[in-house]
Amino acid sequence: MRPCFYRGLDRTWILLVVIVLMFHSTALLFALDPHKRITQYDMRIYTAKDGLPMNSLKKVFQDSKGYIWIGSQEGLVRFDGAEFHIFNKSKYPNLKSNWIWDIDEDSQGNLWLATNGGGV
Repeated sequence: MRPCFYRGLDRTWILLVVIVLMFHSTALLFALDPHKRITQYDMRIYTAKDGLPMNSLKKVFQDSKGYIWIGSQEGLVRFDGAEFHIFNKSKYPNLKSNWIWDIDEDSQGNLWLATNGGGV
């Protein structure tokens, strides 16, 4: 008969192996399956009925804070995962054009917008 120490050591090794296998298998759950097409995943389509200013978009950009910014012909839209917030000329007069066709972020976290006829 083995001493108690060896039984505890065997259980420790088994527990360690189980924990390592759990972490390894859960890490794979967060990645997309490379054998599936993107159309095989659940998707949500947002439209003007959900709060977008229009259904046609020019640019989609995610900033360093995680917000999704959308450029359209009717203004700039910020999406936080739950609500859309629209920035346009009528609400923000400093925005010279509603037509936003490009969005970028500099190293300080400032957003830069390329507009149609309203400058950068």
